[in-house]
Amino acid sequence: MSWIFYSISATLLFGIGGTLYKLPANRGDGKLVTTFYSMFVPFVISLVAFRHHLTPITPALIWTSIGWACFFLVVRLLYIESYHRNVDTNALTPITGALSLIGSVAIGIVAFHDRLSHVQWIGVALALLAVVLFLWQRKSLSFSRVVVWLSLLIPVFSLAYKTVQKIATNHVDIYAFQTYSFGIGALLALILFAAVHRKGFAQFFQNLHPQQSLSGFLIGCVSFLGGILYLLALQKGPFALVSTIHALNILVTAVCSAIVFKEKLNQSKVGLIALAIIAAILIS
Repeated sequence: MSWIFYSISATLLFGIGGTLYKLPANRGDGKLVTTFYSMFVPFVISLVAFRHHLTPITPALIWTSIGWACFFLVVRLLYIESYHRNVDTNALTPITGALSLIGSVAIGIVAFHDRLSHVQWIGVALALLAVVLFLWQRKSLSFSRVVVWLSLLIPVFSLAYKTVQKIATNHVDIYAFQTYSFGIGALLALILFAAVHRKGFAQFFQNLHPQQSLSGFLIGCVSFLGGILYLLALQKGPFALVSTIHALNILVTAVCSAIVFKEKLNQSKVGLIALAIIAAILIS
């Protein structure tokens, strides 16, 4: 299959995942508990599904896995923290999406020497326009200083882990990379959880009770499938274009949030979704 199929499929799943990030706040699940399970679940699934790809373990595999795990863990924590502060899903994701899109295209052209046709440039421009217009609709919203910082930090760390993913697709087995990345991420989340709850270490495993794992489990399942599809897209397609399509997941999040959390989805947002579809067609 072509990279465009993998990219669009991953974008749909990441859009669903963007909605699920708000679930822990609505359910009252612990932030670190959710983060741990959201990394541990895809690790277990990957370990079973890709068990024949786990060796050989090379230095490149180790370092890219550690790098991705660190950057991705930060992004996941920042998103969950933002939504615990009652930020509208449709308010935060357009900001992070727009900044990530601009940075991804720049990195793709400069670092990975991506070459885009005139039609694909038009597609990138339309995708960016869709994201910016989506953000413009939210201009009446006011953010706390903390949330503003969170919305600026997320794109930085997102670009970092996406860049590591692209490097990994060029140098290591992507199935082993996903398995070890989520495994290291889960370990780091567990260490962070232990550090935060060190005074009540006796209740350590009680705090990780499966009753609080639903949000993390759902996010983890989406992360497993979306993650491997995204890696396949990066392996076959140009970084700039794959990242551009990925940025459109905010529109999928808007639709899912309207269904799950009853967030408003007006006619202008529907029009932007149509614009995003046109952009994806031009890019392909």
